[in-house]
Amino acid sequence: MKNTQGKMRKYIPQAGEPKYLTYKPYEIWKSFDGSWTWYVLKKWQADDSKQYARWFCLVTSPIVPEGEMGDVYVSEIKSNARKVFDENLEQFDRIKSESEIVNSRLTEPING
Repeated sequence: MKNTQGKMRKYIPQAGEPKYLTYKPYEIWKSFDGSWTWYVLKKWQADDSKQYARWFCLVTSPIVPEGEMGDVYVSEIKSNARKVFDENLEQFDRIKSESEIVNSRLTEPING
């Protein structure tokens, strides 16, 4: 199985978009309380069900609101968050604002 999400893709934020988002995410996950966001920028493997599968993410939180990048175990994200955006399920043009994406999709569960 080929990993189609194994590359980070540069992204230039436009006016009104989050300045810290300089790479185009494949998926966006939001914590259940809405305080943490994981922007999945690269997947290290094609099979996310492996025990130690990891993603390279930009993570925003109350502690670091501008975000920081690093590897995160997939199981940690999936047990603490829900998917609010998936590039494979809908067209990704440009992020207008983080709250616009999250608010518009919180009521629409995405299977995956």
